[in-house]
Amino acid sequence: MDWNDLRYFLAVARTGSLSAATRKLGTSQATIGRRVQALETALGAVLFERLNTGYVLTSAGREIQARAEAAEASVLAVARGVDRELGQVQGSVRLATGEVLASHLIAPRASSFRATYPALRLEFVTGFRAVSLSRYEADLALRLIRPDQGDYIRRKVGVVGFGLYASSALVDAHPALRCDPWSVDFVGWDASMRDVPMAGWIKGQALDRIVATATSMNVQLALARASLGAALLPCFVADSVPDLVRLAGPYLWLTTTRRLSHAHNHRNVQARGA
Repeated sequence: MDWNDLRYFLAVARTGSLSAATRKLGTSQATIGRRVQALETALGAVLFERLNTGYVLTSAGREIQARAEAAEASVLAVARGVDRELGQVQGSVRLATGEVLASHLIAPRASSFRATYPALRLEFVTGFRAVSLSRYEADLALRLIRPDQGDYIRRKVGVVGFGLYASSALVDAHPALRCDPWSVDFVGWDASMRDVPMAGWIKGQALDRIVATATSMNVQLALARASLGAALLPCFVADSVPDLVRLAGPYLWLTTTRRLSHAHNHRNVQARGA
């Protein structure tokens, strides 16, 4: 059996379509379809239901996927072991992280990282979508939320403080905001992001005064700068933006779960460090 057939099979199983697998592997749909068919012929089993909406694994396909992923893990372990033996840091590292962390924290340091590891290629997967490390959708994940599922090695690498920010123009137009920062309109998170701790927190504070929502923290930053409303933003980003004013905070999420740490009056919970 050809390992490449299993590789093409896994790409289709994980993405659910030939077109998505094509983008992932950088090859043609005809090639992937032919290799999947060859694997089915070799195994004497139908691995996918071909539907108008995409490819769905059959029961035999799910069993083969589990075995193929075990084989994939062994192949990757061998490759990494060879690199360690040769003392080389090369290949690619795929990092799953948030858009703000990637653009404001990691990207400014990418050049020095590249100088230290010139044979290593960085690949970023941004957004809040869950990424499976066990299926090698990424090698590492840097998140603002501690993962509570999966058999992963977790390590706290830092603390991020959040503050409530508004544009200096909005504050100049409404001086009372400096005394009562919660009297302003707000930019919040889209309902699809309800598992993000900041989303529930700002919704609870803003009540019915959220005038715009977004799934991107960078978009919220832009809306705050445009004076649409105040936004809850990471201090390490917003403090460096000259036309933003911190109205309150920093705030910290002190627990390691998805629930927030509340004081009796959580509008006044101040972090002891950003």
